[in-house]
Amino acid sequence: MTSSVSTNSFQNIKEVIKVVNNLRDFGVESDKIELPKIVVIGVQSSGKSSLLEQIVQIDFLPRGTGVVTRCPLEIRLIEVTSYAKDFKPYAYFFEERSKTYENFEEVKKRIETITKEQAGVGKKIVDQAITLTIFQTKCPTLTLIDLPGMTLNSIEDQVDVEKVTQDMTLKYIKEETTIILCVIPINQDLENSLALKLARNVDKTGSRTIGVLTMIDIMNPGTNCEKVLRNQQIPLKHRYYGMKPRNQNDINNNITVEQAIKNEQEYFSNHEVYKEFADYTGTAALTHKLSTLLDSHIRHFLPDIFKKIYSTLLQRIESRKKLGDPFPTDINKQQKELRDIINKSLNIFKQAIWRKNGQKLC
Repeated sequence: MTSSVSTNSFQNIKEVIKVVNNLRDFGVESDKIELPKIVVIGVQSSGKSSLLEQIVQIDFLPRGTGVVTRCPLEIRLIEVTSYAKDFKPYAYFFEERSKTYENFEEVKKRIETITKEQAGVGKKIVDQAITLTIFQTKCPTLTLIDLPGMTLNSIEDQVDVEKVTQDMTLKYIKEETTIILCVIPINQDLENSLALKLARNVDKTGSRTIGVLTMIDIMNPGTNCEKVLRNQQIPLKHRYYGMKPRNQNDINNNITVEQAIKNEQEYFSNHEVYKEFADYTGTAALTHKLSTLLDSHIRHFLPDIFKKIYSTLLQRIESRKKLGDPFPTDINKQQKELRDIINKSLNIFKQAIWRKNGQKLC
């Protein structure tokens, strides 16, 4: 019975999230209508990319030194539940939906290419989102927007990168409809976390922020983040989740995402302190939290969103009425309409010449 309820619940979550994605595709989102979303923020090199790959359970993001993510990346995960045994995850970009990718090395290259097209070949950061949809059997139906990492140091082509990245972050997280996934490397003081500071600026009660602690495994010997996991230090309503995503050494040693998740599970379950926090550590715990929270967030805001859409629609209908009758669909009526438009245009043109020359033209 419990299993059936759980399955139905998550099926409902998928449908709710699909509704919001469809609204976004139709261009509904604007300054007046903000759709619920999860925005991933953090400083440069905080482990955001590795974290996202473990949520998706695919190695699909470009790597490199310095600033790599230079455009917001909207990642739409679609869980495939009925599939053949030989099903392979695949993806497509919103701007070129007719082309699908099964090779995720090609996805990486395509992200790099689109980034260069939008932001140039240097290191400039721009607010032009790339939308990537991934169909996968191992991940939940979820939509996340990964922002360029915040940095304090000037970079090539952008001396004001500190302001640009922070302004972009604030723009994406300021709305009440946004869930903030705040990625914090725990080897830095929580009180000095720039990402947490910006999150608390717009979410003062911590009611829509989830803290994600990375780099737990490289904390100084004899130290741990038990106090943070107990939500006793800068409390958040939705607490903090401990993660152990792949580091650069893991990537260099060809540790797969699948193996990294197994290593993470083993690390937390065998740790003297962290084994007591099974509900707040690891990829599975975080993805479950994100799915349920996004679902409840959407359900809360959807009635108001539909009211705003309906109000906007009525305004557009009134504006459309002022433009006259709609263009006919019948071919004969279309030809007549075009002839009338041409004749009216010629008459206006003749009258303009007549006024200029002071004489009537035949």
